[in-house]
Amino acid sequence: MVRLETEAFAPDGSGKLFAFTGTLVRCEPGTALEWTGGVPLILKGRHYFHLSASSGGTRLVHGEDFFGLYTLIAGRKRLPGLRPAYEGLNRALAERVAKVHGRAHAPVA
Repeated sequence: MVRLETEAFAPDGSGKLFAFTGTLVRCEPGTALEWTGGVPLILKGRHYFHLSASSGGTRLVHGEDFFGLYTLIAGRKRLPGLRPAYEGLNRALAERVAKVHGRAHAPVA
């Protein structure tokens, strides 16, 4: 079992930094990276990056599935607020890939 320690800024732009620990559950180079973390029964998430060949390039599917009581109580209202953070991560990743590969930009869907 591999433990991960990550940090992320709050998606509201406040600059607040959150620290998370997780467990690596899947690591297949060139195919997938997944980890889980959270508080059992309260809120747990499975974060993933899946890669596949697509039109002479690579398609990345990035997301997170949430489970637990929090999702039943407040999740439908609060969890969509995370969307800007995920979109920001996707943009930053696309910019980095484009820079490494010498392209003007990488498409983000």
